[in-house]
Amino acid sequence: MSPDSPLHNFEPDDDERREIFEKLNSRRARGGRGTWVPPRFVIGVAVAFVVLGVGGAILQHFLGTPGQSLETEGAPLTLPTVGSTPSTLPANYEATIGLHLISNTAAPSFTLKTPEGAPWSLAAHEHRLVVLTFFNSACDDICPVEVKEISDVNHLLGSRASRVSFVVVNTDPHLLAPSPHIPALSGDLAQQPNVTFLTGSLPALNSVWTNYGVKVAVGHLLHQVVHNNLMYFISSSGALLGDAIPYANESANGNYSLDTGATNTFAQALATYLGTLGV
Repeated sequence: MSPDSPLHNFEPDDDERREIFEKLNSRRARGGRGTWVPPRFVIGVAVAFVVLGVGGAILQHFLGTPGQSLETEGAPLTLPTVGSTPSTLPANYEATIGLHLISNTAAPSFTLKTPEGAPWSLAAHEHRLVVLTFFNSACDDICPVEVKEISDVNHLLGSRASRVSFVVVNTDPHLLAPSPHIPALSGDLAQQPNVTFLTGSLPALNSVWTNYGVKVAVGHLLHQVVHNNLMYFISSSGALLGDAIPYANESANGNYSLDTGATNTFAQALATYLGTLGV
């Protein structure tokens, strides 16, 4: 997405955002399959996307600009480093995962639901390191690549994997309901107890997206969703330690993949970084 595109200049205010939420939830309750678009957006800008989540609290903290837009096509998130504690990760591994260090910052709290519908809160899981990432429950975005990488990391960590929780937040506003049958958790991740997928109401998810700098854009077609890719590392005391940037190649038909060598290298770099954090 180009910085000069109309979408880049469209920013719904709080009232419009609430109206978007209400319309979407109302349509879902009636069994509707379309996506409501605010009139000002349709009249003023002839583009195919409605922005539901934009980076807010974390970007405001670092950049001082509320609602700063992010690219949705994998462009690196550039934030100034806070604090002076250097990473002990080799430079080539830092580059592989796009590691950016953060310190002296509390991770924004949130409560969402597990696939079984039980509440899951970040505050209640401060006894272990959390790796927080974002992809769709239908696993039709970068999910297949991240699933493989998370599985590889757990294999590399062995018994140490029990010291870290991989927490995935849903990025698909069309599929909000908790369900024990989530494509994103099938296959490689199905039997890995340290992986949790979370969803919730649209306002609850949007709050997490906003606080963690994730922009979700929804198109006119059913389940046409794009978002930027971020991964955060949260300490056992609730501090935001840093972020990384998962990546993948997107085909012409919208499928995401990455060659085995690249996924193995990313997993090795990630496992090594987790080792420096005490895992």
